[in-house]
Amino acid sequence: MSIEQAKAFIEKMKTDKAFNDEVMTIEDLNERKAHIAKAGFEFTEDDFKHIYFTNVTRVSMTRLKEYDEALNYLN
Repeated sequence: MSIEQAKAFIEKMKTDKAFNDEVMTIEDLNERKAHIAKAGFEFTEDDFKHIYFTNVTRVSMTRLKEYDEALNYLN
């Protein structure tokens, strides 16, 4: 589990609509996490938060709404 994996996952969610749609259609949290892991992304929620908050702080605090939406990937 790594921060690099979380970073790669976020990038894929942003750039690959088909993958994003696949992930977002899975309602069960455990199934969603398993699907993400099967796709090759192993990271913790803390890794995910670290990457996202680092990017938000660098870019703009106005992106906090995006953070809430991004957490829906995991919840």
